[in-house]
Amino acid sequence: MEERQEISPVSDNENETDAKEKAEYYRRRKMSYSIRLLCALYLSYLVYSLITGLDEAQGMERIIVIVFIIFFAVFDVFCYISGIKGLNELKKKDD
Repeated sequence: MEERQEISPVSDNENETDAKEKAEYYRRRKMSYSIRLLCALYLSYLVYSLITGLDEAQGMERIIVIVFIIFFAVFDVFCYISGIKGLNELKKKDD
């Protein structure tokens, strides 16, 4: 005679723990993407401030300010794209 192995169902505690871990992961990812968007907003303000103050800079200082404007603007666009894209992906997974 063959011996049967009993398969125990997953307990409620294991399901509850798994659900909590998924919720915690979702919360952390959402917070990360939200912080990226907040950083992007601040960088937009910083780029705007540098552009409006560009008239006061002269010589080598003006070149340095222009370099930082370009650097901050590129990083700003990256933060916007990654933040919005990430939040959209989380929303699609949630639905």
